[in-house]
Amino acid sequence: METNLLSISQNYEVFLIDLFGTIWNGKNFFPLALRKLEMLMTQGKTVIILSNYPQRSPQVAEIYKKYGLLAGEHYHRLVTSGDLAYQIFSHDSQKLKYSVIGRRDNGLFADSKYTFVPQHSAADVVYLGNPLIMYRGNYVEAYTLAAFENELKQVLDLQKLCICANPDRKSHIAGDSHMVLRAGSFAEYIERHGGTVTYFGKPDKRVFKLALHDIDVPQDQILMVGDALETDILGGINAGIHTALVNTGVSHFDMRQSSSRSINEYMRQKGIIADHVLNTF
Repeated sequence: METNLLSISQNYEVFLIDLFGTIWNGKNFFPLALRKLEMLMTQGKTVIILSNYPQRSPQVAEIYKKYGLLAGEHYHRLVTSGDLAYQIFSHDSQKLKYSVIGRRDNGLFADSKYTFVPQHSAADVVYLGNPLIMYRGNYVEAYTLAAFENELKQVLDLQKLCICANPDRKSHIAGDSHMVLRAGSFAEYIERHGGTVTYFGKPDKRVFKLALHDIDVPQDQILMVGDALETDILGGINAGIHTALVNTGVSHFDMRQSSSRSINEYMRQKGIIADHVLNTF
């Protein structure tokens, strides 16, 4: 197990770096994460933040700029699953009606021919939004699907196609001892009960193609760095590039809840093997 990313950085020219659980703990950047990004940039490496954030990259860049993550200083570009979804929705000539489970965000549909309808029965597709619960006029994080289960069952009974722009099942809220649900948990429930979901984001190869569209280096010089086997690492494998699992996020959390005695054993059990395992980013 390598200590951190800098211990293997000499082997790669392009770095695709996940956000949540890799450099961001839900409230702040992990210690020295920004400094390490700066060092990669100083070494002349190409740094791309690749996140399953279900919003478009300009919005996400503005959010994290407030916390000190700066384009040109810490990364060259930021690409999100929301970018891929927006690109596909805005080029679709179909005039589809969509409903939403969870928090509604119109940003991905802003330039599409899709129109929102409040009732799932009237929708052509159901968008799986952020699993947030309205409580006393404010949205709060969800730790279980209990509040959404009846709605999920309704969508299943209606046999609606679901679309998911954040395949992550959960993410940090403040360190790896606190995990909250994300849209991938809706998708997992739908598929587990026989429904159909179309995904945008890691591990889909299309989001890697979007991130690397003008990169001209051999694939063995590109590294995907992330904390989740099912999205970051599997996505990198699907894209034919090398991968590094950071032992600070979702898969480390899942490993501790499992019967596995180590992250290497857990990877073998899942059948998803990263090329490198890092103690920290």
